[in-house]
Amino acid sequence: MKPKLNQHKDYLHISYAWFGLKFILIGGVMFVLQAYGLARGIQPIENISEWILIVSFFGGMNYYAIAGLLNKTHIFISNDTVAVKHGPIPWLGNNRIKSVFIRDIYCEKKTVKSYTNYKVISRLKDSTEVVLASDLRDEGHALLIANSINNRLNLKSTQTEIIIN
Repeated sequence: MKPKLNQHKDYLHISYAWFGLKFILIGGVMFVLQAYGLARGIQPIENISEWILIVSFFGGMNYYAIAGLLNKTHIFISNDTVAVKHGPIPWLGNNRIKSVFIRDIYCEKKTVKSYTNYKVISRLKDSTEVVLASDLRDEGHALLIANSINNRLNLKSTQTEIIIN
């Protein structure tokens, strides 16, 4: 979904929903598999490791699908901080970076078979990299986020680069 930019007095707020076809398909497949399993009846599992594997797989995939359908990423950019928060379903990747440590912001393009996605990455002055936004399916959306952060922080780069990975 297209990122929304809201300029406030002291900060810029960028948000975008994760919602997409991928999460609908995963959720649908998980629902069908679980409904089929319940319709067949619950079979006793004698091997505890098999039980743990099945519960972990279905639990993890359900969590992923629900997070993908409900979550949004929020990026808050003030003069001194860039903060990234994902929610309402808890997810890894929440960050807070002091803007004085940021050297530049760039986009990374990754294509696997016919699926292309983009990341927005902050390169720090000590050369470490922090992902600010990921799994963006549109180059324009990635560039919008990266350029908005660059402009808000007055970083020297005028054109955000896209690195093909």
